[in-house]
Amino acid sequence: MIKNNGNIVFPDYQSGSIINLVNSVMDHYGKDTYYPLLSDFRLPEHERLVFIIIDGLGMSFLETHGKGSTLHSLVKSQLTSVFPTTTSSALTSLMTGVAPLQHALTGWFMYFKELAAAGTPLAFTPRFTDFTFNQLGVKVDEILNIDTIVKNIYKSLLLVFPKVFIDSAFSNYCFGDKPKIGYETADECFSLIKYNLQKPTHPNMIYAYMHHFDNVAHACGINSYESIAFFRKIDNLFTDLIEQSKGQDTLFVVVSDHGLIDIPKEKRLDLNNYPDISKCLVLPLSCEARVPFCYVRPSLEKQFIKAVDDQLGECCDRYTAQELLDMSIFGLGEPNPKFFDRIGDHILLMKDNYVLQDKVYHEQDRPLIGYHGGLTREEMLVPLVVYSV
Repeated sequence: MIKNNGNIVFPDYQSGSIINLVNSVMDHYGKDTYYPLLSDFRLPEHERLVFIIIDGLGMSFLETHGKGSTLHSLVKSQLTSVFPTTTSSALTSLMTGVAPLQHALTGWFMYFKELAAAGTPLAFTPRFTDFTFNQLGVKVDEILNIDTIVKNIYKSLLLVFPKVFIDSAFSNYCFGDKPKIGYETADECFSLIKYNLQKPTHPNMIYAYMHHFDNVAHACGINSYESIAFFRKIDNLFTDLIEQSKGQDTLFVVVSDHGLIDIPKEKRLDLNNYPDISKCLVLPLSCEARVPFCYVRPSLEKQFIKAVDDQLGECCDRYTAQELLDMSIFGLGEPNPKFFDRIGDHILLMKDNYVLQDKVYHEQDRPLIGYHGGLTREEMLVPLVVYSV
């Protein structure tokens, strides 16, 4: 069992996670569901749905820094994210309605066995270069095997996504032939939503993803002045959006993929400082620095276990991948056949506010303050905001 210090939250895949929310949306639109619906929420009748994902907006942040805001006042309930609490896994769950166990996108960094390479699935790039796998001749549909709600919804649907990756191989694979618009700023994102709601031939559903808040929280810290100020900007933009949409029979649903936690510099551990551990690995660490997946040399497994327990015992709890699978922490039901190759042999759950990082050849440093991936309340719990006009 995972050692619970009172601040640990497990994904509630039965009735209270972001996955159950997506299944509730799918059920409302007459689509088959794989996971149960939310236990205490059904979508009210509406002509149009605006589904907005604000990356990184955790419930803890909203309760601490968002009191008095429109978004806080409209919180219907709190949901759990998925495990690991990382955008690659959680955003994919919000687009598919299934857990990482089924869609098999298991972290920001992930080992692609088919390509014998560690890469970033959302950017679809190897870790050591900005060249994408598809630029190297790899077809994304031969590597991924997921199906998304946005491809299957029968209503007219518009995707509003960051311009920086709206035409990425991953996005094109997930979106199919659905119409999409890219944006650069938060103001532009909300303006595009507002504009398309006011068009005579408006879409029945707008599915929007905003990444700016998460970027600010990573760079400056989730509790920083910059993050708080940017949240207030988003809240003002959302307030204006719903005010301008009154009388249009529109349902607004706002959710997040995960929250963040701030990590002080002295608790950002570097794998290079632990050679007894590093020498036992056959691949770079994958997933997230808050929950490193470790691919261990079979002949050195005992040495790996001893080195981790002796040198990092105060900073992390070590589990075999099978131990966490037995807890159903990655999801319920039948696993994706590719899943098992993507979670390593041993998984380190970093305690409190520790991270463990490594770096591969030619990889640029990413100096961060805010992190996510773990099971703390700050990382796991996200708000469900609902407003109908």
